[in-house]
Amino acid sequence: MKGRTGGRCSVRRQEELPFGWLFLFDQTPSPLTLQESLALQESLALQESALLKPVNRPLSSLSMRDKITAAVINFQTPDLLDTAVRSFIRVYPDISVLIIDNGSDDESVDLIRQLESEFSSRVTTIYNGKNIFHGPAMDMAVKKVESEFVYLFDSDTVTVRSNFLEMMLEILTRDTRSFACGKRVTVNKRGFLSTGGIPVPVSAYMLIRRAMYLQLSPFEHHGLPVLKCCTEAARKGWRVSPFAVDEYVEHKGRGTVQNFGYGLGWKSRLNYLLNKVGL
Repeated sequence: MKGRTGGRCSVRRQEELPFGWLFLFDQTPSPLTLQESLALQESLALQESALLKPVNRPLSSLSMRDKITAAVINFQTPDLLDTAVRSFIRVYPDISVLIIDNGSDDESVDLIRQLESEFSSRVTTIYNGKNIFHGPAMDMAVKKVESEFVYLFDSDTVTVRSNFLEMMLEILTRDTRSFACGKRVTVNKRGFLSTGGIPVPVSAYMLIRRAMYLQLSPFEHHGLPVLKCCTEAARKGWRVSPFAVDEYVEHKGRGTVQNFGYGLGWKSRLNYLLNKVGL
């Protein structure tokens, strides 16, 4: 789907809060039960010890091309996007890249068209007429492509080393109960970092098994788009496989959020206060 409709979305800059991972108050998933939590910790320990042995056989370029599509979301960050896309293609020239623009009204559209022209065999685009925000745009990307796996990366990332997708793909191929792979952290029910909480992948660089994702709630508009689907995945006994992707991809942390905020308004502040008082 190509073309661009009119429409300008004004997004107010939001107050920065600890961790930057905030969940909408009216959509907070119920916490895991004690039994669910114990089962989750046991499965994570099993995964660490048995499932994630070093990978010694890289997959062929053809296999990678057929199995993975990469996707990146942009809103008003053309310079960062240019570096993100070019650095990825330099390392993985055979993998298709989907660029979704969230209604930018700066130079982004011209830049994306230039990338599409320059890498016509590998780059496809979607131009949203307005900013639907990062989580819903990631969901759009996963539903738009047809590959078995989707590698989602942020516009403020720089791919500096190769072979990480081969290893992440091998992990998910061997472990059919894993629906995602990437840098894994644990958070509480509101999306704040918490020891022994819900395992989630850092969404700046994660590999998703598309068929399993489509059975979960979609990525949403909030500070941690993956929280709700990862909570559901944990209840199903599905795993987030850890991989040190940050050793291969640099995350600059100065993209849309720094410039425009999350666009959550009072809900983010309320969620922060409720988390502070333990609710």
